[in-house]
Amino acid sequence: MRDARGRELVFGIFHDRSERKRAEAALQESEERFRIKADGCPTIIWVTDSEGGIRFVNQKSREFFGVAYEQLEGGKWQPLLHTEDASEYIAAFMSAVGERRAFAAEARVRRADGEWRWIASYAEPRWSPSGGFLGYVGLSPDITERKRTGEALRASKEKFPQLAENIHQVFWMMNPAGSEILYVSPAYERIWGRSCEELYRDPMAWRRPIEPDDREQAHATFLKQLEGEEIDSE
Repeated sequence: MRDARGRELVFGIFHDRSERKRAEAALQESEERFRIKADGCPTIIWVTDSEGGIRFVNQKSREFFGVAYEQLEGGKWQPLLHTEDASEYIAAFMSAVGERRAFAAEARVRRADGEWRWIASYAEPRWSPSGGFLGYVGLSPDITERKRTGEALRASKEKFPQLAENIHQVFWMMNPAGSEILYVSPAYERIWGRSCEELYRDPMAWRRPIEPDDREQAHATFLKQLEGEEIDSE
């Protein structure tokens, strides 16, 4: 600028940025602490932006998938999903992003060695101090072994009735207190000559058809079974 006499003048404004600098330093320190903790965690951890794009993955993620952060950035993680699970998983994730709510889903992903592994992803929304949606912080633990155990258990449960209902001997299950019959095979009706329904109503109904001379001994043997003894009786 020039004054009335033609002299050049310079006007300046000085802003006190101390608080802003402190806030930036505190944020940087907080992010560094989070990064250190996340990299030490044995579970896959990821952070997204408000659009759902990946903005951070921890060391476990990089080792598990055998890729650098740049190869997972944004939406580049999607090809790692199994084709049979991808559409449902991605749709659930994008729906959560759109509604700003918690996210949970399971899917198979390709590990660095090429093996398909099951992960269960859980993520919570991140919010700014002013209430703005920032994205997600998520965990994706490997649940492959749990899946296999569950499948084996389901298969076992499916086979159980096929076996129990077709054997010629009476097979039964009771609670530890002896107060409830959990299961009795159909052979009970043929051998005992009484209904299974009666036994479900009265767990001690099996005593009635026993010869009076044997009934007391049978009951004593039964009580030993409830105490955990292995019994072989006639």
